[in-house]
Amino acid sequence: MKDLVNRFKRYLSDTLGITVTLSKPANVGSLPHLKTPVRENIWLKTMIDELSVREAGLTALACYSMLTPPKKQVYAASAKEWKAIKRKYLHDIISYPDEAGYELEIWSYSPGLFANGKIVDSFSLYLSLKDIKDERVESALEKMMEGIEW
Repeated sequence: MKDLVNRFKRYLSDTLGITVTLSKPANVGSLPHLKTPVRENIWLKTMIDELSVREAGLTALACYSMLTPPKKQVYAASAKEWKAIKRKYLHDIISYPDEAGYELEIWSYSPGLFANGKIVDSFSLYLSLKDIKDERVESALEKMMEGIEW
């Protein structure tokens, strides 16, 4: 995990010009106020094979914790990749979450950049879910972040 944190810090510095200094937090709430990588959420009838996706959101958190996976799988793709192909798949985009088969998070950077195989990295996952006010999610996030070596 330490390597992941260092790669993430290097990415923020080299790509976005942001310098981050981290020390081991007393708790998850004391992490720097970085913003979520999620730009928007799209609801899809079916998953688009042409996209290079990673498991994200509550689907990924279920992989890192004892949380039950959501009924609709959540995946992440980069904004750049989504922009390049979304016009071909307008018929697969759904306005209402209840009718969708999948949730697609559009990220500001490639979710594969720091991924743990087919799952988004825990640091980015934390940033994407930290504002959810659900005790189960908050507890799972806290336990996941405790496993990171700072």
